[in-house]
Order: sequence, then structure tokens, then C-alpha cells
Amino acid sequence: MVLLSKDDMNKIYLLLLVGSTGLTSVFNFLAQVLIARNTQPYIYGIYSVYNTLLLMTIPLVTLGMGHYLIKVNAEKNTDNEKLTINHLFLLVVSSLVSFLFIFVFLKFYFNEIQWFFSFILSFGVLSYAYFELVQSYFIGSQNKRFLIIWQPYLHFVRCTILIFLIYVIRFESDIKLVVVFTMLFSFIIFLSI
Repeated sequence: MVLLSKDDMNKIYLLLLVGSTGLTSVFNFLAQVLIARNTQPYIYGIYSVYNTLLLMTIPLVTLGMGHYLIKVNAEKNTDNEKLTINHLFLLVVSSLVSFLFIFVFLKFYFNEIQWFFSFILSFGVLSYAYFELVQSYFIGSQNKRFLIIWQPYLHFVRCTILIFLIYVIRFESDIKLVVVFTMLFSFIIFLSI
């Protein structure tokens, strides 16, 4: 049995992390292609605007807590740092504000989206933001094993749901595809956290 030094183990983890990042990119690209090929241009436009809004509101939801978790856990070199009640209160308030922002923006920017669909799509913001917080926790605590698995997990779940909806269920290419996709995706991510 060959024992590897700590330096060799770090090199292996770095290689696995780079591979994990590459796998994440492949899954993300595949999801974009699946949506583009199986929806109308207008629906793909809604999906693109929605993804842009998600990326813009994630910092609003997390309020820098991801960076805080990375910094504190890296300084203490421990994963015992927990979120205090103040952090949780800020997270709830910022989540509510972001949820309402996405909800109202989608409803008034896209007239064809029903209130219920706009409501469901707003949950995607929260699932992405909480996913980012968990990933920041893994980075800060230097938990490389979970980080290697967690990083491509989000995009793997997206591709799996899209493949299931498009090819197994034969979902129609309208706004309902994006809504059902987001609803299932958010539900699975929340259960994972």
C-alpha cells in the first residue's frame, strides 16, 4: 500500500477540482443547448432574461455571507462556524426582497407570464442563492471532497431534469416547460441543502 504525502494529496484534489469545474461547464452548456433546441425563440429569450436576473440577485440574497463563510472558516481552519440568528434574519429578509423583485419584474416585463408562473419562477432565485452559500461553506472549510461533488451537482440536476421533461415526458415548448423545470430544480436543490 502506497501512502501519499499531503502535498501529493493536495495535487490530486486540485486536479479533481479542475475536472469538476470542467464537468460543470459541460453540464451548463448541455442545458443551454437543450433549452435552445426545444423551445421557441421567445421562450428561450425569457429563459435567458430569467437567468440573468438570477445571477444579478444572488449577491442581493446572500448579502456577502458566502464571502464571510469562506473568510471565517479559512482563518479558523475549522468548519464549526455557524450562522448566527442575525445572519439568518438577514438571509430571510434579503430572500423575501429578492423573491418579490423577481416576481414583480417577471410579471410586468413579460406580459404573457401568468401570476402563478411568475411566483414559481421566483423560487429559483432562492435555490441558486442557498446553493452558493453551501458551496462557499465548503470552500471556506476546505472540504475538498464535498466541493468536488457539490460543484457539478447543480448543473447535473439541471440537465437531468431537462432531459426528463423534454425527451421522456415530451413537454411542449412553451413557458410551462421553463416553469416546471424551475419548480422541479428548486425543489431538488432545496432538498439537497
